[in-house]
Amino acid sequence: MMRTISTTPHIDELIAANAPIAIGVSGGKDGDTAGFVVTEELDRRGHTGPRILIHADLGRVEWDASLPQCQRLADRLGLELVVVRRTKGDMMDRWLQRWQDNVQRYIHLECVKVILPWSTASMRFCTSELKTSVICAELVRRFPNTTILSVAGIRREESAARAKAQPQKLQKKLISTTHNTTGYTWLPILDWTLDEVRALHGERNFPMHTTYQTNSRVSCRYCILASQADLLASTTWDETHPLYREMVDLEIRSTFAFQDAGWLGDLAPQLLSVQQQAGLADAKRRAAERMRLEAEIPQHLLYEKQWPRYLPTHAEAQQLARIRQQIGALLDLPVLYTDAASVRARFRELMQAAGRAPVEYEGMATLRQLAFV
Repeated sequence: MMRTISTTPHIDELIAANAPIAIGVSGGKDGDTAGFVVTEELDRRGHTGPRILIHADLGRVEWDASLPQCQRLADRLGLELVVVRRTKGDMMDRWLQRWQDNVQRYIHLECVKVILPWSTASMRFCTSELKTSVICAELVRRFPNTTILSVAGIRREESAARAKAQPQKLQKKLISTTHNTTGYTWLPILDWTLDEVRALHGERNFPMHTTYQTNSRVSCRYCILASQADLLASTTWDETHPLYREMVDLEIRSTFAFQDAGWLGDLAPQLLSVQQQAGLADAKRRAAERMRLEAEIPQHLLYEKQWPRYLPTHAEAQQLARIRQQIGALLDLPVLYTDAASVRARFRELMQAAGRAPVEYEGMATLRQLAFV
């Protein structure tokens, strides 16, 4: 079977120059494949520079088998496995902290709508903060005065976005003036198919992660990008049940479903206590009411770049104050700025701090400049 290794002339030069190469692994089949492919290709080319496997441990959202799978690969390839973790807590801690932070933002009128705790497909801080940032920080520290190649097992076949990926991309988080580093992300198996990945595991007699017995992909136990089928499959593993209940508790507390596709708590209600089942039903009711209230907020007062851009009129401020009172009661939040005067004063304060003159929105008409009073 013919398989290609995606590369570029610049990557070839860096390999020839014995640049340090770090292969990112999570325990998934594509990381395994990239590990085998890159190691064998480097051997073939006579690369003598540093090589490591690196794994970002996401804590209690990780499958029990993930780290052992990474270690088996490292042992098989004869490479060091470097494990890094976010110092401020794991993925679940990040979601919990985000909710606490967003609650404070709403209480203090730093936003006009309540913001969800979860990462999303368009806001993947789970990847950027808990994987990319911690991995790059370790590589910069470990390999000063070098150009670093960071390998990722990404394939075009996986998604429309990945179909547009290129084999090499500047990784800004590997640029450090302190350590005199720069670096690139290298995607060597971009054009591999799923069948080729599976075939390589068979040829190398290297079993894939045990979770593939039930799930189509291995990432977090409950991933924001997972299909409903994979999320449901995850609930069949005993090891995931404590996390499941903790995540459903956050759905209940926040009134935000884990995914747009639906509530995590609906997938395996038999794993929930009677109190949690009742709490979930009430959370859905409160979520619907929260969204109904937030839909009343004038469009020009919603968050956008350089928010807030407009000072609410007295009538709009009254409307916002009423909505804030009702949502505060709905989510049991001690909201501030619950009358028209304080709402307008808060918007003035925020606009003044940003160096913007307070103006009221008048549609297509000329905006009326207002004095700071």
